[in-house]
Amino acid sequence: MLAVTCLINTLISLLLFYVAWRLYHIRQSLAQLADNLSAWEHSTHEVLQVAPENILLGRQSIYQLRQKNRQPPSPQTQILQQIVPILRLGWKIRRQFKKGLITND
Repeated sequence: MLAVTCLINTLISLLLFYVAWRLYHIRQSLAQLADNLSAWEHSTHEVLQVAPENILLGRQSIYQLRQKNRQPPSPQTQILQQIVPILRLGWKIRRQFKKGLITND
């Protein structure tokens, strides 16, 4: 009877030791997860802390670009806008010559 009691106590002790060992590893994993979450929260806080300033700068830049685009184009830009369609037409005619659609008879 004493042997059975010692055996049962030993089995219970081993089972409880295994449970304690698993709980220790779970605790370590949770501690590491908490550290990671804390680091992510800190990084996110640093990024989002300057977000309002960056949004304001972006709005100001967009406003300035819109104001700049409302101004009439410069003479060089107007000339370029007139030349580009002519160049496109020239390239189109050149491609048709290369394809043989237009013959030079």
